[in-house]
Amino acid sequence: TLLGDNKGGDRVADNLPAGTTASGAVPATTPTVATTTTGTTATETTATATETTATEPTATTTTPSSSTDDAAAEAKRAARLKRKREAAAAAAAKKKGHTGVTVRVDASIRPTFLCVDNAHGTTMFSGTLSGKKVFRAKRIRMNIGLASTRVTVNGSAVRLDGSPTGFDITRKGGARSLALGKRPCG
Repeated sequence: TLLGDNKGGDRVADNLPAGTTASGAVPATTPTVATTTTGTTATETTATATETTATEPTATTTTPSSSTDDAAAEAKRAARLKRKREAAAAAAAKKKGHTGVTVRVDASIRPTFLCVDNAHGTTMFSGTLSGKKVFRAKRIRMNIGLASTRVTVNGSAVRLDGSPTGFDITRKGGARSLALGKRPCG
């Protein structure tokens, strides 16, 4: 009943939508008596109603698995940091007045043998090149198998006179031809 009105007032259950029960209402605890007869003996059982409360349904939202979102975001952050570091390194090299040389080799037309070292005994590449490759150092020595390979030094094209061809490349001296016995991997 509403507000404890026991004189025939409105009942809470009468004012609720169909299929719901009163929340917090305490039902009357009227004992129920059941009699069971077995043979000649009668047994009496008393049951008491228990208090029940209804709960209103709560809206729940499910969030999609964020592990893939986190991994993608982390990969983007890592790539952004890498680009930032590379740009900072390039700016620092430019500011210092980078004294090295940049050599670009393009063997896209026809694969070629290529051997490149830094003139201090460190081999930078040795094998067959079938694409493009960039080399940076203070001094670069090259042994190029085919004259169809395109080579640029600091943006300027270098003419290959024959097959094979060798170069000793520095910033000040440019690309000087190397004799057959002085080429790397030769």
